[in-house]
Amino acid sequence: AVPIHVHRYELDPDSGCPGRWRGGLGCVFEFSILDHDALMTQFGDGMKYPPASVLGAESAYSNERVFRKQILRGKDGKPEPLELHCVRTVYAGESVEIYCPGGGGVGPAFERDQAAVVEDVRNGVVTWERAQTEYGVIIDPVTCVVDEVATSQLRG
Repeated sequence: AVPIHVHRYELDPDSGCPGRWRGGLGCVFEFSILDHDALMTQFGDGMKYPPASVLGAESAYSNERVFRKQILRGKDGKPEPLELHCVRTVYAGESVEIYCPGGGGVGPAFERDQAAVVEDVRNGVVTWERAQTEYGVIIDPVTCVVDEVATSQLRG
């Protein structure tokens, strides 16, 4: 058995910058060391900032969501930010969380096809809230159908 436990390695919803063509999603990776101490290295260029959006695409994300971040949680669960480039001992019982930013979008988000936004919501890559605030598409949470009138007013 490997003495490292992977708690999650998954795509991060709403991490792709909105645009007519949505940017790629970032990921979340969380693991812990079970019964030994381990030396962890974190390095790499091009990881601090996500790829920029172009041609009118924007992002309403806070700096917390946009930038790559790494957190060490001690046995007490208290979070400690890690440097972008570091070599550090991770002790048995500690866990590490790594949040990678998503990619930049292309074109204005309100021009994204409504059916594509619905599909993003169904697939869990965009939340209901972001569909409305960043894409201007109002989707009924029960039927998953676009409210055409409200969406037209919001996008107008």
